Amino acid sequence: MAEPSAHQKLNIIANAAESARYKLYIIVDEYDNFTNSILASRGRDDFESITHGTGFYRDFMKIFKASATRSLLIGVSPVTLDDLSSGANNYTNITARESFNMALGFSQDEVESMIRYYQGYGKITRSVEDIIEEIKPWYDNYCFSKTSYGKDPMMFNSDMVLYYLSNLIETGESPEEMLDSNTRTDYQKMKQLIKLDRWDGNRRGKLEEIMEKGYIYATIKSSYPAEKIIKPDIFPSLLYYYGMLTIGGVEDDQVKLVIPNRNAATTLHLIVLQMKGAELQRMEEIS
Repeated sequence: MAEPSAHQKLNIIANAAESARYKLYIIVDEYDNFTNSILASRGRDDFESITHGTGFYRDFMKIFKASATRSLLIGVSPVTLDDLSSGANNYTNITARESFNMALGFSQDEVESMIRYYQGYGKITRSVEDIIEEIKPWYDNYCFSKTSYGKDPMMFNSDMVLYYLSNLIETGESPEEMLDSNTRTDYQKMKQLIKLDRWDGNRRGKLEEIMEKGYIYATIKSSYPAEKIIKPDIFPSLLYYYGMLTIGGVEDDQVKLVIPNRNAATTLHLIVLQMKGAELQRMEEIS
């Protein structure tokens, strides 16, 4: 289309759907991807320029509200949705709902069924028990809804399971690295967000406590603006949304957030090492 702006193009689609009496459904995958990247690499001023006032992303949300029968936004953290404010005030956060707890993970029964399927075609020769024993410490133990804890089975990370099985089917062997390289993207984002306004002692202390104990008691925040992302009480929620922590118990209004597996533990350990290295470098520069 020759129209100069994305807003105009979206309006044309909305008007065409209305004229044809079609219902318009909009799905935005990784809706927070570029905003979180801007927040991490360029700071809150640039972030707020697109999500506040007359920012283009906020305007986009207003068009979604006016034009679409339904909109589905899929992302990692709720920080963007919170900052969009009135641009997205009729959206419902379903992340922690019990009915969606197992929507994107695999139960152990499902993983075993996949293995047997490929065994039936001669693509996998190892036993189901052997494979589960190997991948369980790395990929299992996720729960995303506190009302589901103790009811639903704990889940495997679906991306990691598919990465492992793909390698096993292609080569007949387990991958040399149990961590999928695709996770490095989230690791880099996580590292940058942690560094916002410097790597302060309170957040560092919380992360070191988590690494030492393997868990922390906290209240999961359903949303928070960018200006609060560096607050220590928000930090466990940020780790939860990035999959570094998961629900491992419930106590009144708080949940026991635990490191789910070796995958998350390895990533957190790398973050701590890099943050300590960056802090040491700053101290040497000052001295």
